[in-house]
Amino acid sequence: MADDFELDETMDGADDGEGPAADALAELAAVEEAEAADLDRLEAELSEARVALETERAAMVEAVSRYRAAVLASAPGVPADLVQGATLDEVDASLEAAKRTVAAIRSQVASELGKAEGFPVGSPARDDGDLDGLSASEKIAYGLQLHVRG
Repeated sequence: MADDFELDETMDGADDGEGPAADALAELAAVEEAEAADLDRLEAELSEARVALETERAAMVEAVSRYRAAVLASAPGVPADLVQGATLDEVDASLEAAKRTVAAIRSQVASELGKAEGFPVGSPARDDGDLDGLSASEKIAYGLQLHVRG
């Protein structure tokens, strides 16, 4: 306890700018200055990292866009609206889903066309005019009919 009293006396006499209290204040000021410098440096590094991140994001968006265009060029039967995604994996998954959708639609259309009833598509077959069984006068009459109609 006697030492505590002496310490208090030395601190009371430290108002002249010298002694342990002044040293402690100077040391705290130096630490504060160093921390402020570190904070400024870290904020600058963070700002640079954010700029680099934005640059990389823009590059990734461009790369995904080019990849999507290449994928669509290699799959001309797939509608572009069905292939979306922000990453390469998302574009691949979207492409596979689009291919399944197109295949399902094609098979449905093909099955519906196979079930079509009614008249055949297109104009009826022309009479090729098999004249082998006709006599000469019948052939002449047939030719005149075609000429009058046609």
